[in-house]
Amino acid sequence: MLFTTVPFPLCYFLQVRIFWAGLLLAPAFWAVFFLTALMGLKLQWMVLVIIGLTLSTSNLVRETKERANLDLLKTFLELC
Repeated sequence: MLFTTVPFPLCYFLQVRIFWAGLLLAPAFWAVFFLTALMGLKLQWMVLVIIGLTLSTSNLVRETKERANLDLLKTFLELC
């Protein structure tokens, strides 16, 4: 019911903020898990944590590059 009464630009703004917050928080959580596994010397868990950290960080890098390319394309189209 909330999203039907809120204007579209505000909904979009909130969705973008939630998306980027989640995208930034995922590697942070994996880093905390990594430090926990490192301090406890749990090598089996560290393998899993390193995989999760690598995948979430690569997702963040991909989305950041995609957004930069989109901004560059918008700038180019405004000049034409």
